Amino acid sequence: MRELMPEHDPSYPERDRTGVIFAECQIRYRSPVVFDEIVGVECSIGEIRRSAFEVRFTMRVDDRVAAEGSGWLVAYDYEAGRSQPLPDDLRGALEEAAAEPGARWVGSATGRVDREAAVRAIQVWHSNTRMERRRVSAPN
Repeated sequence: MRELMPEHDPSYPERDRTGVIFAECQIRYRSPVVFDEIVGVECSIGEIRRSAFEVRFTMRVDDRVAAEGSGWLVAYDYEAGRSQPLPDDLRGALEEAAAEPGARWVGSATGRVDREAAVRAIQVWHSNTRMERRRVSAPN
């Protein structure tokens, strides 16, 4: 996504009025992955609609397929709290990527967690979540 939409930073949704959010994700596990194995992730663009697009992915450990699936991402207006049409520049980049035969983006991950990134994600979630606090009394 960073290649297709470099100005969008999902870690800080409050910075931009418009962003892209996950609406749906399906995954089919093919083989187990153990802690500290490096998992390669290949992604490609599938179907493109008015306000959403599909990302297809395959996860591998070396040559072994660990999982495969797809997800739908939706252009989202954070201020209005609803989907919106894909921005023209993003739609153009998606259509170009989808038309390129065999185009895939590759990344990797391990079972390790980046503590600072996790703390930042929790802080963003907390600041964007309105929680009602009320006193609850014990039943008599």
